[in-house]
Parts: sequence; C-alpha cells; structure tokens
Amino acid sequence: MLEGAKQQLLALPRPVHLWMRWLNIVFLFGLFFVDSQDGAKWGLIAYFTAFPIGVLVFWRQRDIRLTGLAHIICWTPLLLCLPTEAAMSSDFRLSTPYGVWIVLLCATVTVSVFFDIRAVVAALRRRTAT
Repeated sequence: MLEGAKQQLLALPRPVHLWMRWLNIVFLFGLFFVDSQDGAKWGLIAYFTAFPIGVLVFWRQRDIRLTGLAHIICWTPLLLCLPTEAAMSSDFRLSTPYGVWIVLLCATVTVSVFFDIRAVVAALRRRTAT
C-alpha cells in the first residue's frame, strides 16, 4: 500500500510538491502559538487528524487524489473557526505574528481545499465513467 502511495505522490508535478511543502510549513508554524492561542490548537488538531483519515481513504481506494477528502473534512471547518475566533477575541491583531499566521493559514487552506475538491470530483467522475 505504501509503495503505491509513494509512486502516486512521486508522479505529481513539481509545483504540487512545492505546494505541499508550503502547506506543511504553514500548518506547523502553529506550534509557535499552541501554548497561548486556541486557534493554533485547532489548526494543529485538524492538520494531524487529516493524516490518518487520508491514509484510511488511500487504503480503501488506492487513489491519492481521493485523500483530499480528509482535507475537505478536517480543514474546511477551520475556515469558519479561525476567523470567528479571531473576530471574537479582543486581543487579536492582524499585525502580530499570530495574526499573520492566521491569514496565511486561512489562505493556504482555502487554496488547498479548492484544489482538493477539484481532484476528488475528477477522481469520482473518472471512476463512474469506467
């Protein structure tokens, strides 16, 4: 199973690999804020929860494109949770490192979920067409 996932990952274009690297870096920067910010805790929980779900999806379907389901399920709620939490906090400022991280994370998640939806829909269409 892992060899199949590795082969499919290696077949992805270089820009996708660069994007995945960026995505991981942005999420993991939440570690700097996890002790003091609930949003960082939620971001990291969503990040680390998506991995085992993605592995399960790949194990069942053997299609790396469908692992985007894990991102859609785990990361979409962040797009509601993080801005809402920031707006409700009297201490939140966009000009702080945490504020910059929230903006980067929300933008990154938005782009990623958009591409995940496209990949999942294309994979499902391909499956139903055959």
